[in-house]
Amino acid sequence: MEMNYIREMIKKEEVLNKAKEDYQTARIKAQTLCDHPKIVEGESVSGDAVSSSEPPFRVCTKCGYTEEGWGCGYSFLTKGYEEDRITIPAVDRKTAYEFVRGRVISNDEHIQVKLGRKELEEILK
Repeated sequence: MEMNYIREMIKKEEVLNKAKEDYQTARIKAQTLCDHPKIVEGESVSGDAVSSSEPPFRVCTKCGYTEEGWGCGYSFLTKGYEEDRITIPAVDRKTAYEFVRGRVISNDEHIQVKLGRKELEEILK
């Protein structure tokens, strides 16, 4: 009887792992193809003697793709030359994190390689 429960648990674990893989594949495809029409910016946090600073980050509210923004700015979550005229709303970090799907792409990752869509797909995995 006990073995049946163990077999059932293992089967469910396999189904769960497959679902996670399928979700990751769908998320990566959505984030690499999204035009990022609505972006919010999570505010930076200033450090002190005990804690370090945290950079601002932008998140697409449609697909959840997220980039840090210190240094050279953003790769995909920018409005380009229109950025001076288009306001990207700043929100508190907790609110911004509610939109995040996947992980935050660090400034070093997206700036050093100046990502194209193909490179982005690899980093998101």
